[in-house]
Amino acid sequence: MRADFPDDIIVYKPHPDVEAGLRIVRANNHDLADLVASDVAMPDCLDGCNVVHTISSLTGFEALLRGLEVVFYGVPFYAGFGLTTDVVESDNTAKINALNHRHRVDGLTLPELIYGVIVEYPLYHLPHGHGLAQPEDVIEYMYNQSSFGVSIPWQSRMWQSIKTNAMRLRKFTKQ
Repeated sequence: MRADFPDDIIVYKPHPDVEAGLRIVRANNHDLADLVASDVAMPDCLDGCNVVHTISSLTGFEALLRGLEVVFYGVPFYAGFGLTTDVVESDNTAKINALNHRHRVDGLTLPELIYGVIVEYPLYHLPHGHGLAQPEDVIEYMYNQSSFGVSIPWQSRMWQSIKTNAMRLRKFTKQ
């Protein structure tokens, strides 16, 4: 990356799983960046950049929503529709096939992509509800849950803590 952009300021934001010790990183990406944004929230990082380079991340989708240029090295759900720059290695036939399949579709506008991702594709179901729910119902439900200060049951918090600590231990046993 540094060779491609010698005069740019490169900020590296580690994946949250890497920061939490849940994934092992084989490359030292810190040496390739001018700044490592470890304890910075992603929205703050995006506010300060012009272009986002990512492998396959919702960060790229958030960057698209903010009107930023997005360059991909993976194949996220929103690549290949003309909204991103998709970097393809000549020997990666699976990636080439996936992107070629998407390129058969006329390019999408950002509103079309958002509609597909939020309204058309997913199926929503509310807790204690019967049948499927509309996106508007889910948004209202989530808003009401947050405004009433609903907390997560202690059993769920405990189970999540156990899973997180087990993943952290894997980091030390796989070396």
